[in-house]
Amino acid sequence: MIQSTNLFQLFCFVSIVLFLFVSSQDDCTYRSYTLIKYDQLKSCLSSVEDDDLNREKVVNTTLGVLEQYAFLETNRDSGSPFNIQVDLRAELLKINATKHDSDFEMHNSINKLLSSLHDPHTMYIKPYCYSLLYIMNPFTIKVTPNEITTLNPIVTISGSNFNNSSVFVSEYLKLTGIDVEPYFGKQIQEIDGMDAWDYIVQEATPNWISKDLSARINEYITHDFSAIPLAYGGIPSSSTFKLKIEDKEIDFEYFGFSVHNQTNTTHFREECYSGIKSYNKKKRNFKNTNLKLEQDRVKYPHLEKRKLHNLISENSPFNSIIEKTGISEEESKINIIYPKESEIEFSVYTTTYPVIGTVDYGIIRIYSFSLQDEAGYEGFKNMIEKSYDYMYENCIRYLILDLRDNGGGSIDLGYQLFYYIFENQKEKLTPKIGNYDLIHSKLHDELFEKCADNDKCYNDKSIPTTPKYWYDKDENQFETIDWYSPGKKYSRGGVEQSYSNLFHENVDLSWENKNKLFFDQEHLILLSDGICGSTCAVFSSKIFQNNLANTVTIGGDADMKNKASLISFPGGQVFDNDIFQLFESYYLYHYDITLENMFDEYPSDQSLSFTWREIYPMDKDPTGENPTPTEFIFYPSDHRINTWDFDNDELIMNKTVYYFPMEPIPSPCPYPSPSPSPTNEKIIAKSKQVKSMEFKLFVSAIVLIALIVFVVVIVWGLKYNHNSKMKTTHQLVFDIDEENEDGFGFELESSSDNFENQEEKILNKKTTNKQNQLLDEENK
Repeated sequence: MIQSTNLFQLFCFVSIVLFLFVSSQDDCTYRSYTLIKYDQLKSCLSSVEDDDLNREKVVNTTLGVLEQYAFLETNRDSGSPFNIQVDLRAELLKINATKHDSDFEMHNSINKLLSSLHDPHTMYIKPYCYSLLYIMNPFTIKVTPNEITTLNPIVTISGSNFNNSSVFVSEYLKLTGIDVEPYFGKQIQEIDGMDAWDYIVQEATPNWISKDLSARINEYITHDFSAIPLAYGGIPSSSTFKLKIEDKEIDFEYFGFSVHNQTNTTHFREECYSGIKSYNKKKRNFKNTNLKLEQDRVKYPHLEKRKLHNLISENSPFNSIIEKTGISEEESKINIIYPKESEIEFSVYTTTYPVIGTVDYGIIRIYSFSLQDEAGYEGFKNMIEKSYDYMYENCIRYLILDLRDNGGGSIDLGYQLFYYIFENQKEKLTPKIGNYDLIHSKLHDELFEKCADNDKCYNDKSIPTTPKYWYDKDENQFETIDWYSPGKKYSRGGVEQSYSNLFHENVDLSWENKNKLFFDQEHLILLSDGICGSTCAVFSSKIFQNNLANTVTIGGDADMKNKASLISFPGGQVFDNDIFQLFESYYLYHYDITLENMFDEYPSDQSLSFTWREIYPMDKDPTGENPTPTEFIFYPSDHRINTWDFDNDELIMNKTVYYFPMEPIPSPCPYPSPSPSPTNEKIIAKSKQVKSMEFKLFVSAIVLIALIVFVVVIVWGLKYNHNSKMKTTHQLVFDIDEENEDGFGFELESSSDNFENQEEKILNKKTTNKQNQLLDEENK
């Protein structure tokens, strides 16, 4: 019995050891947030075969979704300046007809196809089994200008990809045998045999982030050089890349990184084919649930959680503001007044000029229009209002709207912020909300027609398939489907295609700028790195089109002759395949409507986002024969500066304020402030204090004047009593000979004599008369 027990224990021990040994040899066994060798990751990705049936389902669903893509035909040949020439239908059919080395490579071929559109709204995201993985190099890079301006910028190794650098360095040393720390701060002369800057430009050129090369370069330097999410990217063909540093060539190894535990190859394969998130495989239950559609919905994490590097640049006849004003960096600083909250941060850049004095510049950094915290709209608006209150109370004359790395968000919030900042322009600008339209498709036809014919759907204003959701140019709600059908026909990409009539959305623009604090073009700068997209792009393009601010972009192409775009991917609105699956279930549950033209669901948990409605410029009449959507218009910034320093915000502002066209004016400003709003408690309190002080000064002045008058009266009275009793006599003397100037025939004469003299005269006269009388009597 004892021997059998020992044998059983031995058997269990050997089984565990064998299991651990086999597991350790499985390339798809890894833990989350640990480094994975490149060869192991590549082997794991290759373990899932490209299944013909699965590939056909993926391609057919992708084709079905893209029939609702607003730029489907335009991308065949977009024309100047971007010259996109991609026939999506034809290219997807080629992918379907090609046997790939693995399932991963099949998905990656779709990634590459859609990336060539340079439209981040239209992105294919691989199944989660791949999307939770990254391929990385062991460091980030920093780019600085070359002192000799004709040469390429200098590229150096900045530091580790991870916050805890020492731990990473140790783990990377164990994984690859390479100690990377001694190379931090070193200049990279070449990458894979190519000049370092030329290599960056080459790798950035096919980047998906923007149709503008400068923005693509910024994205590559800031994000994609150091980390490639496999959600939308591939892996390098080689496990190493060669750097030339101090004339020595060193091979560095890429490594993999996962945010998800993986058990083994079998489990990995199942997840890739069927999906990690099982809810995507089931029809949604809409009982007691309303359909909520996010404006400008962004599903992919690379735009929601981006690293916030600080990019700056320079393009002026002077090297810096120092040559204009004599300012030194030590005399300037940024004070964060309200730290980041609800995607807003407010700071004040204070600088002292030798002759002018101290000048304050307000900086409102808008990281995103996505409302990711519980405060939502109110939190965003509260931060804006607090910032404006501060600038009003401190009489700040200059404002920088910092929109670097802003990937968009709620389009409603974008319009509301625009009319808060430019409320004084509201009545001048038409249309107030953008001109939109949709491409016609069989699914769109069915959605809109069946909704219009169903009373419940027709009156459900919460969904964009009912006419009542949309408004005309006069801000009147549509009542019929005439807004969509028959629509208009445009020739785009050599193909004639039907689009809806123009429509607008209903946005509440009642948000009031209570301080009435408005900045004109000479006092407002829009700062961008070109990666200002979606809602950020619509917001910025509206400012650009109406010439309401001075615009500055940073980073990008080293060739200063090339203009840089202020914005990227304005699109109009983004939907994804899940939204239409929601429509299908919602229609069936709430209206008992069955859709015949709905595309099939994806076989796994991949997703496809796309530009659903397109927007036209708001400074032009879009009713012409073939108007150009904003997506394909180049908006060059007024100024461009191309110094890259990711962490030095003070240097960024030092170079940005140079482009205010006016001579800096010290704070507080010399002109009177606007009248305070009756609803602003701080301003009311300050106003009451001023009025109270004015009232006290007024009363004091009255009392002082009364006192002076009283003293004068007393002095005059005393003088009068001690005087010789002066009296004024008046006589009416009739003018017998001629009238006076008033024509009344008399005038007033006045004389002043001493009373004693009057009595003496009377006495003398009496004496004289008496003497004369006596003389007369004697003569007689």
